[in-house]
Amino acid sequence: MVCDAGGRITIWNTFVEQVSGLPAGDVLGKPAAEVLTFRQARLFATWFARARAGEVFDAADIRVARPGGSPPSWIASRFAPWRKAKGRIGGVI
Repeated sequence: MVCDAGGRITIWNTFVEQVSGLPAGDVLGKPAAEVLTFRQARLFATWFARARAGEVFDAADIRVARPGGSPPSWIASRFAPWRKAKGRIGGVI
């Protein structure tokens, strides 16, 4: 998953579709914090800010709610800045 500097989803790959149960067409352009329900929802903004500031780090045990009453998925993620031309940070991957 890739988010722009404002936290809106710009890339939603097949793996994230499978884990979340949400097709890309339903989430592209929406704020990630709104689309995904994290067990650590309060931490998501902090994690996003850290990666947007240039830090790369791992976050484990993120609970991802699934639609339609499906059981949640649990994932481990790596947060990192998404760099654009000339190394400028344009979002988070």
